Amino acid sequence: MVLFSLGCVKARDYFSAKRGALRMNVVFPLGEGRASKNYIVVDGVVIDKGDTKKIVQRKLGKPSCIGITLEGWQFYRYEDKQLEIYFDNNRVVGFKRLEFQP
Repeated sequence: MVLFSLGCVKARDYFSAKRGALRMNVVFPLGEGRASKNYIVVDGVVIDKGDTKKIVQRKLGKPSCIGITLEGWQFYRYEDKQLEIYFDNNRVVGFKRLEFQP
């Protein structure tokens, strides 16, 4: 029983990060270290850092706009969802909630 409880993974806490993204910290007992997962929830759909462009399009549909940042990252803008998703090569590296001024 003790070995089972020590071997389980504990989710420590959830906390809000910048621009509407969330992070989950997971602590592994027995000295195995820590892991974190960054994600954003849009209209009940979860977008993880590391998702591919194809997965994002399947979950959210076609973007309103596609562009490139000064750093060379490609981004998809979803104006109806007020969201920008940034890609490095084919993988999600970041998100940003858009705030439109009336």
